[in-house]
Amino acid sequence: GNVGIGTTSPSGLLDVSKANSGGVIDLFVTNESNTAGSGVRVFSQVAGTSAGDPRFVLSIEGIQEWYTVIDNSDSDKFMIGLGSDVGTTPKLTIDIAGNVGIGTTGPTSKLEVQTSTAGQIAVYGYNSATSGSNYGLFGQTAGISSGTSIGVYGTATGAGSGKNVGGNFQASGATNNTVLLLGTATAPTG
Repeated sequence: GNVGIGTTSPSGLLDVSKANSGGVIDLFVTNESNTAGSGVRVFSQVAGTSAGDPRFVLSIEGIQEWYTVIDNSDSDKFMIGLGSDVGTTPKLTIDIAGNVGIGTTGPTSKLEVQTSTAGQIAVYGYNSATSGSNYGLFGQTAGISSGTSIGVYGTATGAGSGKNVGGNFQASGATNNTVLLLGTATAPTG
């Protein structure tokens, strides 16, 4: 049966409830040993690959729920999202290779950000420092013996009457050694 602490009608195997107006309710699991290797683990675990998803839920009752899950049906990706069906609309995905996706369930690089909202910026960098070397968005590659090394790279594809901009760079205020953009533009054929 279900066990209730502070409630006579527990809604799960263990339900701990208390009204604490203006205060915080704490739940502790403590290992009181202060030696190397001493720790604490809290598990959310399912029985196998055919089971559902292990998850933790942060909830404002009746308003909003954020879920953290391992998506058992999608290559065991770690996902954070709104609502109980995180696997279809996650806000953040990390696959077992360590690739991170924002707006995508299938990141193919260390960080992949996708959006399908017109006018929305997928990645924005801003630095408000007024001195020193300041970067809003910075890309750097190690030296290579052959091939191409690009710190920040952008492409745009498509046809129509709009603009395709692979990289849009602006520079101002520098007195020497300013490179605004190094690149190639190719006119459409046809």
